[in-house]
Order: sequence, then structure tokens, then C-alpha cells
Amino acid sequence: MNDREPRAKDVQGWIQGILTLILLVGFSLWVINAQRALVSPVGPEAAPGEFSALRAQEHLRSVAAEPHPIGTTASQAVRDYLVAELEKEGLETEVQKTTVLRPRGRRLVGATVENVLARLPGSSPVASDHPAVLLASHYDSVPWSPGASDDGSGVSAMLETLRALKAGPPLGHDVLFLFSDGEEVGLLGAHAFAEQHRWASRVGVVLNLDARGSSGPSIMFRTSGEGNGQLIRALKEAVPHPLAMSLTAEVFRFLPNNTDLAAFEQVGMVGMDFAFIGGHERYHSGRDLGANLSASSLQHHGEYLLHLTRYLAGPGPEEMSLEQRLAKADEVLYFTLQGGPMVIYPASWGMPLAIAVAVLALGLLGWGLKGGHLRLKAVLGSALTVLVIAAVTAILSQGIWQQIFRLDTDFSWMAGTSYETASYRLGFSWLFVGIAGGLVILLTRGVGAVNVTMGALLVWVSLAVAATILAPGASYLFLFPAIGVLLALAVIWMLPGRSHFDEAHSWLPLVIICLGSLPLLWIFPPVLDLLFDGLGLSAAGVIGVLVALSLSLLAMPVSVVARRLPALIPVVALVAAGVFLIPPAQQSSFSIENPRPTSLFYGIEPEKRRAFWASGDVPGDPWVDSHLPGEGETSLLETFVPWSLKRGYRTAEAPLTAVEGPQLDLVERSTNEQGTYFIRVQARSLRETAMMSLVVESLAHIQAVTVNGQRWDYGSDPFLGQPGYLLSFYGPWEDPVEVTLELTDRQPVELSVVDLSLGLPPEAAPRPPETMPQMHRWWSDGTLAKTTAFF
Repeated sequence: MNDREPRAKDVQGWIQGILTLILLVGFSLWVINAQRALVSPVGPEAAPGEFSALRAQEHLRSVAAEPHPIGTTASQAVRDYLVAELEKEGLETEVQKTTVLRPRGRRLVGATVENVLARLPGSSPVASDHPAVLLASHYDSVPWSPGASDDGSGVSAMLETLRALKAGPPLGHDVLFLFSDGEEVGLLGAHAFAEQHRWASRVGVVLNLDARGSSGPSIMFRTSGEGNGQLIRALKEAVPHPLAMSLTAEVFRFLPNNTDLAAFEQVGMVGMDFAFIGGHERYHSGRDLGANLSASSLQHHGEYLLHLTRYLAGPGPEEMSLEQRLAKADEVLYFTLQGGPMVIYPASWGMPLAIAVAVLALGLLGWGLKGGHLRLKAVLGSALTVLVIAAVTAILSQGIWQQIFRLDTDFSWMAGTSYETASYRLGFSWLFVGIAGGLVILLTRGVGAVNVTMGALLVWVSLAVAATILAPGASYLFLFPAIGVLLALAVIWMLPGRSHFDEAHSWLPLVIICLGSLPLLWIFPPVLDLLFDGLGLSAAGVIGVLVALSLSLLAMPVSVVARRLPALIPVVALVAAGVFLIPPAQQSSFSIENPRPTSLFYGIEPEKRRAFWASGDVPGDPWVDSHLPGEGETSLLETFVPWSLKRGYRTAEAPLTAVEGPQLDLVERSTNEQGTYFIRVQARSLRETAMMSLVVESLAHIQAVTVNGQRWDYGSDPFLGQPGYLLSFYGPWEDPVEVTLELTDRQPVELSVVDLSLGLPPEAAPRPPETMPQMHRWWSDGTLAKTTAFF
């Protein structure tokens, strides 16, 4: 009798451990997969009123046939295609060609943009007197990317949405279509529309599409304007498969990227931003091809546009109007439960909820101490140890990432990403589990899983309160998992008899704590998956902290899994981490299918009969190094390249070619009655140019600049040329750019103009097929020519 009881408990312990492990891992994988496979592409056989990604891909073949940066012949071909398609649908269509000027630090960025606009009129007789729905995406690409995802996906989704809208029931409100130009050089087309076009004042809501990768679900990652409540409710009611969380708006604030929605927001428009971010290694690269764009991502884009437009534009005046739909400007917090509902609650509930949970946690602590379930010293020690575990996980993970970064030189070529991202993500996921899981198991065996859970709850509740104050959009991330585990503990302690979880083999407490852990398992794994996409592997330490905190809160079910073989979880996890991390770190992943991004450009000053090769890359690529023998010289090239690298550029003498430099001609010099001195010049490129830049070579106090009629006033803080870049300008290369400088007094000024054409001269060795132009430098594979004049 006595022998059978331990054996029975031993078997029961194994069964409980295996089932708990299956629940923890299986549920996590299910929610991640549910997020990644949120929608499936619809074929061309779909009903006319439905969105079909495969129909949209027909447009993508024309839009993303080749790189088409602003102002180039290829860009004009895309513009003409858009105009033709819109006119084919019978829409009122126009091209807004105008100059726009914006500051970028002390430098100015400007362009002659060519926005393509169209209007689908509403069926209401008074539709033109009411706000319209604006659908927006940008049609320009970066110089060496076909831009299938960024932003051919948005452009083709808009065209397919237009077709589906026309095939469906009539809409009460007008729908405006904006295909903006110059997004990649500073949101210039969006600024031009928002500040200069007559339709801008009619916009009631904006739906803006973009991409920062080539796959994954499309995320509604931020809203603009005050009060997001009605926008989020519209998203929930209208879209079959919404993916949105207030966390992403908080994260986006810390990223260096921006979208056209920022330009619309500056003039008071409200709207939503949508993007997919998987496959970041193809972002802005020559591999951003139509063949690499996920049809599911494109389908998700289209579902948002079609369903939201039908919902917001409304069927007619007898139904709720757009003004009524957006009238309530309350602020809400929200998140999507994969495979479940979208949760929305007022932001004003955030602090009361956090305080209530904090009071509940303290009350539960007192109850646990009084009932003998907890030991105060063990709980407080566990809370401190949980923070230590999180810190250790972060430090070790970040240190291993830095070591891998040094070993795998692919990262330095690809600006911190890799073609082996999938393997690295798996490796780091196992690494987090191995480090944090092992430490949590050690802690539970020392002080008991219930004490560790209570200590972790104190940490989570503190984080929920802090997030509510500092980053309200992220507060739900800590609040609801803590509520789940708190309630589970309370229910367990309400069971009849003394229920010591660490000693009992009863099924009921285990089932209850597993149910209480579901909010954590439902919310956190898909968020961590998105953070890997959004922040990249360089954020391994941040993600490691979140994994460690999660495993600490799961201390009770984790202790059941580790009850028989406590070393199994950390050992298996660390071995798996090595399997996925070590091989890609030891060998290059570059090939013809996955080319290495490299940077080489040619600079020439025809007047000085000087030419050079230059590269911002570290040595190591045979093709680049063949143009830069030895170590070469290092130069910042401040007056050739607008954005100098801190480490400088490697340069070497190059043969002189027949490249013509730009022209810089004086139009007028004058002084007004206030004593302001004006110098008006014209800059013209003699070849097809992607960019022209104006450089002030001498000390000059410039208080205002006017470019093609658009004026920028520096106010009381004038621009000082020492020397320094004053203006970078993009647009159709055949037009001259007229620039007027307003100076504080009459003084001589030395100016240079540098133009950039895409492509290297024939003297350059042919680029090997296993390489491609560097995606984050406009002048990769470019020719820069400089002309200087004294005025």
C-alpha cells in the first residue's frame, strides 16, 4: 500500500508535467500561428464586390516592375499608369504637380512632387458638402528597390479596392484616392497635399497603407488626432480580421521611421496607419520584388481598405453619417486576442484598474500570509530575484547578440538584419527560455512556486501602474495577465482544506492556475513575435526581459513541468539555442538569391578634373575593394554627400569620364529697403538626376530660402554656411530649380551644386550577381557631379 502510493504520485506527476508542457507550448504556438495566418489570399474568381489579392497583383506587376524613385523616368511611368487606371474607372483624376519644402534639422529638403489624385463621388446629393474618406499610399520607391511591398502593396490594394467599391453598393460620402509622391525623401507628397490641395479641407478620415517588410499580418499600428475611440470601434465593427494594439503606437514613438500619416496629422486630419513588418531583410532592397511579397499581407491590406471604406463612407444620408461615426472623441486602449475578440476599453479606466489590481494584489498577499500559503520573506525575496533574473537574461542575451554580430559579418552589410533571421529568432527564443527558465526553476525549488508567483505578481502590478503613467498604451500588457493569475490564486486558496500547490498533486489547483495563465499566454507570445519583427535582433535584451517576466509569472505551471526533471527545460532549450544560433553565425548567407548589399559611388568635379571612387562599407567585398585598393583614403565628403558617415568614406582616385556637371547660374542680386540682400540662382542638371543638393561653401548668414516659390524662414536663428548642406532637392530632372537666398547683409557667397544620377560610369567593373546596391544609401551605385561658383 505504501509503495504503490509514491509510484502512483510519480506517474501522476509525469502526466501533469507533460500535459502542462503541451498546454504552455501548444497554446503559445497556436496564438502566434493564428496571428501570422490571420487571412488567406482570395483568387481572381472572387465576387466582383470582394477584394482579391491575386487581382491586385496584376497592378503590382506594372507598379513594381523596376525601381522608381521620385523624379525619374520610371516614376513618371508609374504615374501615367495610375492616371490611366483611374480614368479607366471613370473617376475625376488629376496630377498635383507642385514644389514643397520641409526642414530636416538645419538642412532643407524639397521636391517637385507629382501626386496622383482621384475622387469617387458619393451617391448622396449633398455628398460634396460632407467630409470624405481619404485612401492614401505612396507610389515612389527608393533608388534600387522595385518597391513591391513599400509601397506597391498599398498602391495595388487601393486600385483593387476602387474596383470592388464600384462593383458594390453605392456609398453616401465621397471617397478620395491619393497616390503620393516623395514619401521616401521626407513625406513630401503628403505634405504637399495636406498643405496645398483644395481637397485637403474635405478629408474626414484617412486610411494610410505602408509596409516595412514583405510578409506578415497587416497591423493597424497607430491612429492620429485626439480621441481614437470611434476609429478603433469602426475597426472592430467593420473589419473581419483586425489586428491592432495600443502597444504599437507606444513602440512606434521610439522608431526612426515615419509615414505619410504624420503629414496629415500636422494639419489636423484623423486617420489610421496600416503596415506589415515581416521579412524586414527585404525592406528597401533590390529583393523587394513582387514574387517576394506575401499575397496574404496584400489581402489583409485590402480587407482593411474595403470594409472600412464601406463602413465609414456609409450607404446614404438616412444612415449614420461619417461625421456621426467619428463624433465621439474619447480615448481608448485596445488589443486583439488571436482567434478571439478585439478588446476595447476607455483609457480613463487605466489608472483605476491598475490601482484596483494593486489593492487586490496586496489583499491577496495578506490573505496568503494569514492562511499560511505564503512566507513574507520568500515573497519579497522572490520579487527582487525576479528582477535579477530579468536583468541577467537581458545582459546575457544582449551580450550573445553582440558576439554574434561580430562573428556574423552579414549583419554589418545588412544594417543589423540578416537573411537568416528566422533561424536567429528561433535561437534567441530558446536562449531566453533556457536562461530565464532555468533560473526560475532554481528559484521555485528554493522558496516554492507559490511564493515565486506572488513575488512575480508584485513586479507585474508595479509595472502595470508604471506603464499606465508613462506609456498607457502598453499598460494592458501587464494588467490582464496579472489579473488572471491573481484570480487563479484566490480561487485555489478558496478550495476546501489546505491547498499547498508545491506539495499537492491535486488536479484542480493545476487546472485553475493554467486557466489563470491563459491571458498571459494569449497576449504575450504574439506581441513578442511582433517585437522581433519591429525592433529586430538588436532588441534581444528587451525581449529577453519580457520572456523572463512571463516565465516568472508562470512559475507554478513551470514548476509542475520541472517537478521530475528540473534540468530538462534549461538544458534542452540551451542546446536548441546553440543549434539555431551557431551555424548561421559561422558562415555567410549571401548568394545570388540572397545578395550582399554593398555601396560604391563615383564622384567627379569636372572643373577641377578630379574624380574618385568612394564607399561607406568596411573592407571585405571583392568588387568594392577592387575599386579601392589597399586601405584607401578616408574622407567625410561633407560637400559631396548630404549625410556623412561618422567613420567617413573610403576613397580612391578614379579615371575622369565624360560626365557633365550641373549648371549653377546667377539670375539676380538685389537689396531691399530693409537691407536684406538677395541672391537668386538657378541650378540645372544636364542628365537624368535623382537628387540635386545645394552646398554653402563659405561663411554666410542666411535668414530665409525660397525654392521654386516656396519660402522657408529661419527666423532669429539664421543658417550659417561653414561649409554646410543647405538644400537637397528631388523632382523631374528636366526642370531647373530656382533658389533665392536672403542674407542679413551684402556679402560674397560661394555655392556648390551636386547632382546625383543613378548608375555608375562604364569604367566601373560590372557588379557581381551575388551583390546588390546598399538599400539605405541613396547614392549607392550612383554618380555624383559637383559644380562650384562664387557670387
